[in-house]
Amino acid sequence: MGAIIIKIEILKPGKQFKNYKVMCQELGIEVKKSSDTKKAQFRELERYCTYNKVGHLITIDQVYETPLEKSKRKGNNTVYGDIMQILILDLLAQKRNSGNLIISKSKFLRELNLVNLNYSHCFKRKKALSIFCKVDRQVVSDFYYTTNDSFKRAIELALKTLQNKRLIICNTVTKVSKNGMHSLASPDEKRLILFSERSTMLSLGYTNLKNLRISKDWKEFCKKSKKLLKELGGIDFYYSAYEITPNDKYLKEESDKLLDFLLNKLDRQRHQNELNKKACKKLAVNGSKRHETESELPQQKEFRLEQSYSEDIKKLIDIVIKDNAKIISQEILELEEINELDFEIEYSLPDGL
Repeated sequence: MGAIIIKIEILKPGKQFKNYKVMCQELGIEVKKSSDTKKAQFRELERYCTYNKVGHLITIDQVYETPLEKSKRKGNNTVYGDIMQILILDLLAQKRNSGNLIISKSKFLRELNLVNLNYSHCFKRKKALSIFCKVDRQVVSDFYYTTNDSFKRAIELALKTLQNKRLIICNTVTKVSKNGMHSLASPDEKRLILFSERSTMLSLGYTNLKNLRISKDWKEFCKKSKKLLKELGGIDFYYSAYEITPNDKYLKEESDKLLDFLLNKLDRQRHQNELNKKACKKLAVNGSKRHETESELPQQKEFRLEQSYSEDIKKLIDIVIKDNAKIISQEILELEEINELDFEIEYSLPDGL
């Protein structure tokens, strides 16, 4: 199929086409019978505007000032990455300070609209979330582990792509919080973090943080190492963040290829909504795949074999991922046990993101 050329001057907010055939005639494109070629035409139309279909009637809603980049159709990851790159460039244009943007991993998730506000709040209150949504605690932990890993890979792939285009340089840095003030960790503060965690880890009988993280002693480790860090250095908590330096000279050139930056409010919201929908769909599909393939693995996780597993994952997606979900912070706090671990992750997530 050749390139689809649309008479974009016809597209105006409120413009209506009686049906598909009339739309094709007015936009100067060929009327197709195949459903696949029709879908391709509508995908091309979506580069220029948003529209609604009610019965046969097609109504144009918003017309973009700058057309979206044409999808390369190399699979969901490419489309996912393109949207993420657009939003990262927009974020750089909005919030860059002194030439750099330093942003924590969890903050990145919220800025890109990959998660809602319940996500971080419930992350440190998994038991309360488990009770609230009537989902097994193991499933809740499994959901966060796999979701964090998926999001980390997606974000870092987008950053790597922008870096390979030489549009940014991205490094991972460590920040510390003291009395509500946040700053880059000094070499001495980094050494203090290492000392506090190493000594606590050894006191609990572990020599590897990876093994400790999945053990029953993880909460005790977090509590003791945090206390020691506070006592020795006055550090309330620390976290990893991305330090992004943009190539100002060529950033505008690249952004013109993707979209005109800064994004207007409607375009930004549309991209954020699209990314959130794709995230919800991808996480649900991944959950179903884990359920279907778990029985083939040598070391099975029994809870993934339960018939309710896929539906439980969808339930969690609805609560902590979907951008239109009800905020449940108060309900979760009421369910949380008094002695529940309450370490700070407002700005950070574990290594798995």
